[in-house]
Amino acid sequence: MRKVTIALACIVLSGCVQFRAAVSSRGAEVADAQLESAEWAECKLPSAAALERKYNLFSDPGNPKAKAWRALCYGVTTQ
Repeated sequence: MRKVTIALACIVLSGCVQFRAAVSSRGAEVADAQLESAEWAECKLPSAAALERKYNLFSDPGNPKAKAWRALCYGVTTQ
């Protein structure tokens, strides 16, 4: 009986390792997809007025938040 229990424990534990590996790789894919969606929403959804209120994009182009937004959304970096 003890040998059967040990054999079953080994089978269950080896299955768990494979399951955990599958979940972790799928979890990374899901996290990447969520990040891409969030970046798209940050760049494409707000109106120009909302961006001006939040980041002063047009009235103060030297604002660090404005620089970060332009770099994220358009890949534009300024000195």
